Amino acid sequence: MTQQPLNATLVKRIDLGPHHTIFRCHHDDGPLSFTAGQWTELGLPRVEPGEIGPQGDEFVKDGVVRRAYSICSSPGDPDVEIFFNKVDNGQLTQWLHRLNEGDRLYVDPECRGHFTLDGVPESSELLFCATGTGIAPFVSLLRAYAGTGRWERLTLLYGATHASVLGYEEEFREHAKVDPSITFIPTLTREPESSAWTGRRGRLPELLVNTGAFSEMTGLSLDPGRTHVYLCGNSGMITDMEHLLVPLGFTPRWMDPAGTIRTEIYY
Repeated sequence: MTQQPLNATLVKRIDLGPHHTIFRCHHDDGPLSFTAGQWTELGLPRVEPGEIGPQGDEFVKDGVVRRAYSICSSPGDPDVEIFFNKVDNGQLTQWLHRLNEGDRLYVDPECRGHFTLDGVPESSELLFCATGTGIAPFVSLLRAYAGTGRWERLTLLYGATHASVLGYEEEFREHAKVDPSITFIPTLTREPESSAWTGRRGRLPELLVNTGAFSEMTGLSLDPGRTHVYLCGNSGMITDMEHLLVPLGFTPRWMDPAGTIRTEIYY
């Protein structure tokens, strides 16, 4: 089998804890061409049975074990940034997590995905909802469009387990500080009561149970004719949010291509 050559270098890694890590990778051929909200694939060479390293038959191409990851960086960034969660028995992430700055890996130069603002009018309201590393495409979208007038109002709801793995929190707070059209609301589910965290606690869908209070807090009308919803993260959050939004007149795009709820399930 012909092995795909490694084509990128890990130039920076930031560990938010034992499992959550941010990679910045420099592709040999320069910046990737993509639209904010899209994804690429990272990979490492597959090893033979009995050897230590990425194995398995699933998601292998040209001798490289691959996985799809949403891009955090904005278009034009010289490096591609990825936020991932190490799965201890995973075929790839446990090995990605062992890489050090200067190590080589594979980054697919072809980016894909429809989790973008394409087709969304500039007069729209946006509701972004993310859990865990599902925040990644929203990092790219805000880096690309915050302060440009691309939307009328935007609310970002971000759910995580602990404050330590609430990636990009300060960056989002800065976006909301300088752009009054943005509201950022993080919430934690397992943060110890004794910690210094003074923000919200509980699951992300709980914020939308009282739609009147939610609209007053965020300024969003939750009008299906004006509000576009983006859900990215665990399947439980996505299912619960859809159950709350469909009775309000929203339709997921998996049911109708013209629907105003876009989803990407991470796990």
